[in-house]
Amino acid sequence: MRTSETIGAVAAALAKAQGSMAAAKRDGTNSHYGNRYASLGRLLEAAKPSLSSNGLSVVQGSECVEAEGVPPTGVVVTMLLHSSGEWLESTLAVPLAASLSYQELGKALTYLRRYSLASMVGIVSDEDDDAEVDRAARSTPEPATPRPPRRPAPRREASPAGDDGRTVQGVIRDVRQTPWQDTQKTAILIDGWSEGWCSTFDAELGAWLAERRGRHCEIVVKQNGKFWNLVKAQELTPADGKVDPPDDIPF
Repeated sequence: MRTSETIGAVAAALAKAQGSMAAAKRDGTNSHYGNRYASLGRLLEAAKPSLSSNGLSVVQGSECVEAEGVPPTGVVVTMLLHSSGEWLESTLAVPLAASLSYQELGKALTYLRRYSLASMVGIVSDEDDDAEVDRAARSTPEPATPRPPRRPAPRREASPAGDDGRTVQGVIRDVRQTPWQDTQKTAILIDGWSEGWCSTFDAELGAWLAERRGRHCEIVVKQNGKFWNLVKAQELTPADGKVDPPDDIPF
């Protein structure tokens, strides 16, 4: 962390702000692990009133740094400014996959902004129970919107484990890709596989899988500790190209 020559005023103001700062509600859910977190918007919403009333403001800059021969790096610089002119500054960086899309780059930088902001101002998050409170206040629960029936897909249960791994056939229902160190992790959910997500760090295989959500495929997975690594895949979609329509899964 870097600071101005003196930090007496900004330190005193931050101490007062933290004393009145509300916890941020957790409004996001990690798609891979299911844990809940407070989004960047919720963190700012909880922190800004206490910061502003004590002469404090937060500025965040983000960029993608590229150099020949090394993977690109996502960088976020967070500054806490005080009306006295004093300041605190922190930098957070993470290596990115070379083939990252603009959408994935935005997600990675938002992730860095969220953690950098929380650590800079000392804000915490709390479970968002607004929906539970709202349901308890209603005298008559609203009926759930029924989901349309989905056409069953041909499937085969996984074969027994062996040196060559397990072979599974079914429709790929979901594909998720996230930055991981200097590459990208691709995880899928497929019919006929009861162990949940299986994943690969192979960029070429990951790109192939990303284009086959909703298609009937055969995959081979091997266990590595408590994780299942996807090592091989091939498409079994009929020659006429007819496949199940994919579910609308929001990101």
